[in-house]
Amino acid sequence: MRKLLLLLLIIISSCASNATEKNVATMDSYKTVVNFLKWYKTNYDVANNYQYKLTGRKDTVNNSIGNFYVNFDETEKYLQKIKSSNYISDKYLNKWRAYFKECQEDFNKDIHDLPSGFEYDFILITQDVWLDGINSPKLISENELENTANIKIDIGMRLEFNLSKIDGIWKIDNISNLGLEELDPDFGIALKFINDYTIFCNNTSKSISIDQWISQNSLLTDTFKKRYKYILDSALINEPEVGLDFDPIFDGNDYPEKGFSILTSEKKTHFVTVNGIDWNEYKVTLKVIYQGEKWLVDGAGIINIPIDKQARR
Repeated sequence: MRKLLLLLLIIISSCASNATEKNVATMDSYKTVVNFLKWYKTNYDVANNYQYKLTGRKDTVNNSIGNFYVNFDETEKYLQKIKSSNYISDKYLNKWRAYFKECQEDFNKDIHDLPSGFEYDFILITQDVWLDGINSPKLISENELENTANIKIDIGMRLEFNLSKIDGIWKIDNISNLGLEELDPDFGIALKFINDYTIFCNNTSKSISIDQWISQNSLLTDTFKKRYKYILDSALINEPEVGLDFDPIFDGNDYPEKGFSILTSEKKTHFVTVNGIDWNEYKVTLKVIYQGEKWLVDGAGIINIPIDKQARR
């Protein structure tokens, strides 16, 4: 009798679990989130082509490089592309419109590089853009009420979605990235990269160019490589005869030829600062991210590093 009772409890528990999973999978708010992410994966390249055009750089009166500025025509095209998914609310779009206006003030303060935020993917709020997990999302938690819902999922990065029901249809109002705080960043990857780069720069008989070395480097994310190319291409457009007059990875013209060692690191933000072995005052900030089940370098010098995080010398 005891064994029979135990068996019944197991069966009931299993059925309840399956019913819960079915209910979640068929919840309209959950389906809205998953369908939007699948749409974004399919349209990722198009959307990000818009994002790279969201800023420009004005020439000053004396024909030198001026401040960055927000290209509001392109920001609206970008937002309309996201809206075309039919999963996004006007509240979400208006939040970004307000953000772009605020960023115009930041652009007026510095001509060195993009303000904090523009080096991130706007949809996923991360530099760690990992889209493969979208095909098999894992539910963390869900809370669907009559007109509002909160969904947390894991697609290789943990995301939180706030939704509201508008005319009977669920729309996404906000997306937050919950991060990967439980993982210990491998800052050794950043150190290896910067020291490998130093060795390459020291080599006076290079068989390939720096651009080729960057594009072939397996320690770097695609986001890093695209941003590196964008910075160099933009500099050539603005200054055809000179281009970028400093190394964007070292963030300077000179560098410690004997390499670097780790000075400080931030587990939560994944930033690490290195300084020269033979030049202690020379510092470079790098950032690592977890992508494809391994740690990679996603920022260094001025590449994908916010202005307030760039090393000061």
